[in-house]
Amino acid sequence: MKNKTLILIFFLLTVKIFSQNQVLPELDLKNKEYEFYIFNELFKIDENGNSLEPKKTLITDKSVISNLINTWKGEKTNQMYKCGYDYRIYIVLDNKIIEQVNFNSECNQVVSSKGAFNVTNNPFKDLSTENIFSEYRFKTKDLNSARNFINKVSENKNIQIPYINSYEWIKYSGYFFIQINKSKKQRKLKSTEFYEKEMHEVYKEYDFKVHFWGCCDTYEAWIYCDRNLSEKFNLYGRKGEFENIKKDYEIYVFGKVEDINSILKE
Repeated sequence: MKNKTLILIFFLLTVKIFSQNQVLPELDLKNKEYEFYIFNELFKIDENGNSLEPKKTLITDKSVISNLINTWKGEKTNQMYKCGYDYRIYIVLDNKIIEQVNFNSECNQVVSSKGAFNVTNNPFKDLSTENIFSEYRFKTKDLNSARNFINKVSENKNIQIPYINSYEWIKYSGYFFIQINKSKKQRKLKSTEFYEKEMHEVYKEYDFKVHFWGCCDTYEAWIYCDRNLSEKFNLYGRKGEFENIKKDYEIYVFGKVEDINSILKE
């Protein structure tokens, strides 16, 4: 009986070891040059409740990156912890962000394009912090100033703008709301991809962007565009009034110290 128990324990341990998956994506380290921009101690506050600047480390050494990829492994999970992330890792190739990895070193959970993983180690804890980079937040209430800053920063390929796809105001002057409801003849609504494709086919002469939410019997969406499309749009159900984008504009960028300093001097 004792031998059977030992065999069972050995089997379970073996299964667990081989169930470990590589957390980071596969990278072509032989032919390509990658950069790992690592933020640590995100959202940390001091004793007075003031936000502290995160620690920043830039890794370009292929051997270090290779070791991270090969040794950082975890067990894939569908259970997402609601504990936030104190690490954020951007993987950059040819001056473009190709991957964002979030890691909570207390809950020991990693989220990447490969999914969510429970891990047992923190491979960044003992990394050298000598090679650092810089970050900057540009703030304005003027739309033209915000657009000018984006254009200026975009000229420097070594500066990353991680949230640029969420800045709808770069191209569009406003937005309006629509609602798509299931008809009595439908068992359920078609996919959001179907409705977005249909909109672009009907209004192919216009440039616009759609954000959906909702499910099942009702979809709701914001359409970012110029006023002309709002006036002509007559698909589906309820439609709201066109609203100009009026807001405080904040643009977040990061990059090598000398590149960030160069745009601040202009």
